[in-house]
Amino acid sequence: MENIAEFICVRLFTKHGKNKYPNLLILFVVFHHSLTTSLGLPMVLYYRDLWIFHQLVFDLQLAGATLLVLEYTKLLDISQTNDLRKFKMCNFLMLVFAIWSRLVHWVYLSVYMILTWYHDKAWTFLAVGSIMILVFSLFNAFGVVIPLYERYMKFLRVSAEHESLPHDAPELQRRQSMAQLDVASSLLLANSLEDRYISFLTSLENRKKIDRRQSMPPLAMENLASVRMMRYASVRVPTHAWKED
Repeated sequence: MENIAEFICVRLFTKHGKNKYPNLLILFVVFHHSLTTSLGLPMVLYYRDLWIFHQLVFDLQLAGATLLVLEYTKLLDISQTNDLRKFKMCNFLMLVFAIWSRLVHWVYLSVYMILTWYHDKAWTFLAVGSIMILVFSLFNAFGVVIPLYERYMKFLRVSAEHESLPHDAPELQRRQSMAQLDVASSLLLANSLEDRYISFLTSLENRKKIDRRQSMPPLAMENLASVRMMRYASVRVPTHAWKED
């Protein structure tokens, strides 16, 4: 998915390329790479000494370091109370960092950058850069922060329901609750571009539904790489599991 050459070839030269990589995914990828491809090299050439530019790059690059925390959370056994607590804390810290680096600090840096171009009368930078900053700001909000927040809150709700089960709850009910918890955690751990795209589409669908506790559509669930890797993915709980005999 990260191989752009493969992405273009499959999209343009295969029979089912449009189904595999739809137009909305193309737009998602364009948003994701818009800032770097349009302003990266020009900013290095003309504004390499601007401190605000270094802070902006630092924020975006440091986001990759949070993958270390993400990988650590994958090692935790959320069926254990202590590991579940660590899982919640690690993901909360990643959410706070995303809000700070992708929204709060990002807006401050972006405004400062635009004002710098204006005072320098760098009209080309101002015209192109303002549009790219707006595009990437939309990506930050709707492609990163909002889906991450919604996935985290959904995980907290599922986790609260799982932890509230009585000690004498039926084994089948416990298995179903654990399976739901694993699905919610796997969505929270989605980190590839394809996973984030699917999560983004799901968040859009959920906004149209009255019942926000519904899970992802079956097709999206099958495609999500992190879901396929979860150990409880093979658990199949009957639809009548909650019904009393």
